[in-house]
Amino acid sequence: MCTLLTLALIGGCGTANPAAPPAQPATRIEPAHAPTPRPSPSPGDTRIRPTDGMVTVHVPGGSFQMGSTESQVQDAITLCTEHYNICNRWYYEREHPQHPVSLAGFWLDQSEVTNVQYHRCVEAGMCEEPTTCRKGTPTYADPDKSDHPVVCVSWQDARAYCHWAGARMPTEAEWEYAFRSGYSV
Repeated sequence: MCTLLTLALIGGCGTANPAAPPAQPATRIEPAHAPTPRPSPSPGDTRIRPTDGMVTVHVPGGSFQMGSTESQVQDAITLCTEHYNICNRWYYEREHPQHPVSLAGFWLDQSEVTNVQYHRCVEAGMCEEPTTCRKGTPTYADPDKSDHPVVCVSWQDARAYCHWAGARMPTEAEWEYAFRSGYSV
């Protein structure tokens, strides 16, 4: 759209040609009908983001109870202690109390960003190559894992990727709403 608008503006600019015959008065032609508005997306509609080829899913707006109940917090702590030596109670208690949240509709990536998609951002100079991890090993440079989710990326680099791709990071409320609504990624 920007290209067409730019061409239209450029086509309308210029200097007068003194050798040209005098211009005739312009005739205004009214359109036969108003432009058709774009339809609103339906729940579950998909589209492909051109920058990185990511499939995105439309999640309709709505309201939900965000957070966890006291019993859900206790269940999460119990599950954590079954698998880990250190489980910080305060971390889980931040989810309490539940509270109502309303959201407008939004688009969410259908899957995680892959190594090959992230590589395009690195090549464009907008993202840093993930070479180290606090936990685990980066798989970014492994050609056998090009279709695996990119790992060992900082929050800042994830945000830079979204900006490069023409998107934004989802909010915590959007993530939770999509999960609770069944629009999982």
